[in-house]
Amino acid sequence: MNNGDIDLTNDRYSMVGGNLVINNPDKQKDAGVYHCLASNNYGIVKSTEATLSFGYLDTFPPEERPEVRVKEGKGIVLLCDPPYHFPDDLSYRWLLNEFPVFITMDKRRFVSQTNGNLYIANVEASDKGNYSCFVSSPSITKSVFSKFIPLIPLPERTTKPYPADIVVQFKDIFRFLKKNRV
Repeated sequence: MNNGDIDLTNDRYSMVGGNLVINNPDKQKDAGVYHCLASNNYGIVKSTEATLSFGYLDTFPPEERPEVRVKEGKGIVLLCDPPYHFPDDLSYRWLLNEFPVFITMDKRRFVSQTNGNLYIANVEASDKGNYSCFVSSPSITKSVFSKFIPLIPLPERTTKPYPADIVVQFKDIFRFLKKNRV
């Protein structure tokens, strides 16, 4: 490992069927590049390199997320803003009001698997609720979710047609030009 030998007398390391097994791996001690050397009377063979890196998925910030108000019939984007993570193999879903009620994607709702944002087209009154971005990392089998974002659809204001009651008065203005007689 990293140009050093592994002490197989240490209980943390063992060989099983030609494979290195690390018990209770530690990022500080065990991350790095590994290769295996096998030798016999005929020579030495070096394996291809293997890199051991540690994945992580931080939690979302604890701050409350502001409510979002949108007029019915308009589109909206709820930002996921995923926490720091490694590797980039995240999957995204959105909770509505409580776990485990997940939003199903349809013609109006779409969850980007690139950035986690939730896109809702043509917001309806039934979209009202509290939304939380649910992020999963399959490589480290960990999931976290954001604070809830309240979505408040605002009804479209209807205007009643009514006759205009506008009264305009103009002063009488007379202009006399030369040679004109009144």
